[in-house]
Amino acid sequence: MKKLTLLFAAVMMSLTMFANVDLYNAKTGTTAVDYYLVGYINGADYGCEGDAANMGSYKFVDGKLSAKFEKDSYVFVKTAGNTSWFMAAKYVPAAKSVTATLANTTTGTNEKIGVAANVDIEFTLTENIDGTLTLAYEQKGEVPVPKAEYALVIGTDKVDMTKNPGNDKEYMATGVAIKKDAVVKMYSYAGETEFKLDTLNSYSTENVELADGALKFKADGEYDFYFTPQENNNLIYVGEKKEDYYTVTGDQGLLGSDWGTTDKANLMTLADGVATLIKEKVMLRKGTYEYKIVKNGDTWYPEGSNNNQKLDITADGEYKLTFTFTIEGSVITGKAEKTGDYVKPADIYVIAGQQALLGAEWDATVQANQMTISTDQKTATLVKEKLMLAAGEYGYKLVLNGNWIPEGEGTEQKLKIEADAEYKVTFTVNIADTTYTATAEKTGDYVVPAVPPQFALINGNDTLDMVKNDKAEGEEYMILGAELKKDDIIKAYSYAGNTVFALKVLKEGSDENVTMLQDGTLKIGADGKYDFYLAPAENNDAIYVSKQGSPTALDNVEALLDLNAPMYNLRGQQVTAAYKGIVIQNGTKYMLR
Repeated sequence: MKKLTLLFAAVMMSLTMFANVDLYNAKTGTTAVDYYLVGYINGADYGCEGDAANMGSYKFVDGKLSAKFEKDSYVFVKTAGNTSWFMAAKYVPAAKSVTATLANTTTGTNEKIGVAANVDIEFTLTENIDGTLTLAYEQKGEVPVPKAEYALVIGTDKVDMTKNPGNDKEYMATGVAIKKDAVVKMYSYAGETEFKLDTLNSYSTENVELADGALKFKADGEYDFYFTPQENNNLIYVGEKKEDYYTVTGDQGLLGSDWGTTDKANLMTLADGVATLIKEKVMLRKGTYEYKIVKNGDTWYPEGSNNNQKLDITADGEYKLTFTFTIEGSVITGKAEKTGDYVKPADIYVIAGQQALLGAEWDATVQANQMTISTDQKTATLVKEKLMLAAGEYGYKLVLNGNWIPEGEGTEQKLKIEADAEYKVTFTVNIADTTYTATAEKTGDYVVPAVPPQFALINGNDTLDMVKNDKAEGEEYMILGAELKKDDIIKAYSYAGNTVFALKVLKEGSDENVTMLQDGTLKIGADGKYDFYLAPAENNDAIYVSKQGSPTALDNVEALLDLNAPMYNLRGQQVTAAYKGIVIQNGTKYMLR
């Protein structure tokens, strides 16, 4: 029992090293970035798209926010000034307790999180070391859970469909695991009966066909379903649903970013076949500015490189800009209306460089790297603390109002680090001549940064991170001593793909209390602690499961556990018990303090 206890303790320490970074900085009493909850709130857009300027009421303070909505709402997270939008990969329906990973929309995620009306909600927001955010909430009261109206029938299982927050006439179920040759039917809770589909949207995935009112699948995968009930036309769309979107792009002085196609501040609103963008209080100098319209980030109007649209500004001033794009005929208009005198915008100083120094690789748009200007307007300063830096040289550069100083490759400044350690790095700019420097002050010993997990198991609302099994010959990940209950359903999750995926093989010799279901999940047949070993491979996401307490599982634990086994740091160097930091022993990572 002593050996097992030590093993479980080591596993728990290995899991805690992957913990999220709390938004609140206890030393400074502040958060690094201001975050706001926005979305479709109380029946209307709030702080997003056409209402992008309306942020403020739902600001996170030290990673916390309390709110109560009058209507069912759908939310995500933005930073001040619309710098970054963080959204979920899949729509997350409202529940008593919700936890979701939000990624910057530049990575392609674009879904919201549901929140029920008329109940007190406590939100918590944390920053993750991979640049994502974790948004969680708890309902502080009970609300009636609306009964589903429609469901998909897959064999003997039903998958409830929810209302699409973007279309109140449509129902959806996303990320549904389907096997090849599966037949999917529709079910009405109101009629308590199965019914036939009439039409399969022609843009649906090629792996599905409509036969006798049911869907038949030609390939394994995870599929999204969008169902529109209509008289004599029960229409369904199967596949990732993407609405066309239009962005105005062009000169930085006009639009705030230099010909960027993903700037959400320049996203147009679409109504009746016309896309529109209105920008107010834009300070412009006299001159001619160029711009274009971009559809879905890659189709340019007009096409070609020498036919940009032009907007003439005849005098310095403050302007209201209106851009329109009529989709039929691809007609573009741009209009500038002077609304005030010209006021020079405040200069924005940003330091960009290597990720180890600045948290992002040569990205001048990171708000956390914007410098603070002194009260005497003589210097701009940026301080980065608790940086784990190995000995070597690190490049960085000043970006002033979007312009790199100096321009050109190979002109970056270098910060030389003499020894591995924890550092406080201070960047300083002399505003008079835009010269700049960086100094590094050692503040602690070097600790190898924790490697974020790649895979996890999901049990209800619990996420169980897996660690790499370094004793395995091939690529294998494991979690030991997971405490589970009878009838728990276990799913597999990829952090890299930011998605749940279907397991394909339950390895021979796995515990008899574990059953693989048709959708690639695992059903637990008895209470207990279980060890999981996942071997991800193309077309063969195989998993081995043993229940602790059975002879097979005990033999497995004893084989893994050797209290006198050598310990290694993450560089592969053998260390003693006096070492401080992350070590590997018996194939398990944990922290020595």
